[in-house]
Amino acid sequence: MPDEKTFFRHIDVKIWDLLQTGRGANILQGSVSFKDDNLEYCTEILPGMHDLSKLRSWWEDLAQDATNTDNRNHTDGFVQGIQPWMWAADYVRKYNTDWEKEVCAAGDLRLSLPMIPHGSIGPATAIRQAILPWFVAVKADGTTLDTPESGSWEEISAAHRDIVAIPALPQAIAVLFTAV
Repeated sequence: MPDEKTFFRHIDVKIWDLLQTGRGANILQGSVSFKDDNLEYCTEILPGMHDLSKLRSWWEDLAQDATNTDNRNHTDGFVQGIQPWMWAADYVRKYNTDWEKEVCAAGDLRLSLPMIPHGSIGPATAIRQAILPWFVAVKADGTTLDTPESGSWEEISAAHRDIVAIPALPQAIAVLFTAV
């Protein structure tokens, strides 16, 4: 709704876990817009930062950053927030990218990987209506998801079939039927 505080920036995976184990690399996410976005209220991304070598380098840079006095860039959660100090002018120059607005029109589909830094600018200037699907890979055993804490294939399937809440994290909203 207009004037709601909607600003955020994050990465939808635990970066260190992704870099060490690949957990979360087999997810496809995005949005389907039902209303037009505008330049004052839309999704933003850091183009190219989903590249694992860049992501690893940036993560290591953050650990060495002099402004990081309390090691606050690491988290035990499954989503990594991005504070303003975490994307300073030095990083813009080093990685040759900066936040880019992704303005979608009604009916547009935006797809991305969970490891690309993204967010929303704000406050809201209009009503925004969108569906935010996540497609998660199912492993070769036919039941384990790429992000096991999201639940199992059986739990997700039952929740969709019975039209009930999914008893796990939002990463399990939708499942892609492929084995990894």
